[in-house]
Amino acid sequence: MSLRKSLMMAAAAAVAAVLVAARPASAQTETQADSARRLAPVIVTATPATTPDGREITRENRRFARELSAYDRRIGQLENHLERLKTVVSDSLTAEAARLDRAVAETRARRLELEARLRKLETGRGAPDDVKGDDNR
Repeated sequence: MSLRKSLMMAAAAAVAAVLVAARPASAQTETQADSARRLAPVIVTATPATTPDGREITRENRRFARELSAYDRRIGQLENHLERLKTVVSDSLTAEAARLDRAVAETRARRLELEARLRKLETGRGAPDDVKGDDNR
């Protein structure tokens, strides 16, 4: 709001206050019931609005543009970092999964081999000397 509008509003409020105060005495006397229903008067004070000039607004807009650009660069850096981390983590997880799959396959093969030897011993077809590579003796 411009200074002129602020002053006009203040002047209008002052005129209204003078008109209310200048009422005849008969109009000013009211019963208590009427005054109880009325709202309390509100005093309005106008202060001149301070608006920045065009140079201040331009400086502020440039500052905001610099901040926004810095935030955009930071977002880009963080997105790139996240992609690198995802790649490294997924590569290491893939390698770990492959290692675990190999270990499971080797363990499964060893178990099948031991079960076959156990069945052979239980049926009596093989002698204990027949067992090869038994490290538990």
